[in-house]
Formats: sequence, C-alpha cells, structure tokens
Amino acid sequence: MKDPTAVLVAPFKKIWRDLTALTNAWAVVNKSLTLAITLPSKLKAIREPLREQNYAQAKKRVDEFLSAEAEVLSADTIALLKTQWEAIVYPNLVGAWAIVEASFDDLIKQILANDPDVELKLRSFGIKTEVHHPSGSADWIDALHQRVERKAKKGSQGHVVEIHKACLATFGISFE
Repeated sequence: MKDPTAVLVAPFKKIWRDLTALTNAWAVVNKSLTLAITLPSKLKAIREPLREQNYAQAKKRVDEFLSAEAEVLSADTIALLKTQWEAIVYPNLVGAWAIVEASFDDLIKQILANDPDVELKLRSFGIKTEVHHPSGSADWIDALHQRVERKAKKGSQGHVVEIHKACLATFGISFE
C-alpha cells in the first residue's frame, strides 16, 4: 500500500463532503418550508396597507418580508440543484427503499400471525418454532421473523431479491 493513511482517510473525507452536502440540502429545504409556513401571515401584513392604499408601506413590507428571503432561497435552491442535487435525491431513494423493506417485513409478520399452518411450514424449512414467548404473540412473531430472515440470508449471497424469494418460499409462496 503506497500511503496507508491516505487510503484509510479518503472514505472519511467523502463521508464528510456528502454529509455537508446533505446538511446544505436540509437547510434549503428548511428555509423553503419556513417560507411556506410564514407566507400567509406575511401576505396578510402586505394586504393591509394595500387596502388602505398605503403603497409605500406595502412596498416596504414586500421588501422586508419577501424579496430578500425569496432571493436568498432562490439562489440557495439554484446552487443546490446545480451542484448537490444528489443530496436531495439520494435520501428520498433511501427513504423509499426503507418503506419497501418495512412493508416486506410487515408482510412476513402478517403471514406468521395469520397462516394456520405456519409452524408446520417453518419446521419443514428447518426453522425451529419454539421460543420463550406464547405462540402467536407479537414477541413470538418477531422472534420467528428474525429466524426466517436469517435462514433466507444464508442461501441468498446477500442479494435482497433472493432473500425475499427465500422468505416467501418458506411459506409456499412464489415470489414471481
């Protein structure tokens, strides 16, 4: 290894850059949300002098309340989209994937809770059904879910789709 320190530190530099980009994206999103939340009251404060035909006061409030914030938010948003769009996209992809994974876990737990032959099916796949919790309880379901998942991971070489296929196959369900 040419420079072990550089090799070991390089991933942390990337992590730091990515976390900085994500923090910047969150700041822009937070500014946008804050503006959206406060916009109705700011517009109301602008409408009052307009109704009274006090255009100087209305202009002053537009300048105070909206113009500066809108310009800063616009510039920050443009910069974010041009240079760090992945800081917006990637967390959403991760969040979407987490929802799908949680739904799959919920599906397996529903099968464990509702299939009258579940213990027979689990035993036929070599999964022990004896646990220190009453059969059918939430703790029993969680424990057996972990066992099903562990067993599925062994033959899947870490491929998520293969893990899902194996989990479903345990209950006689074809993934396709």
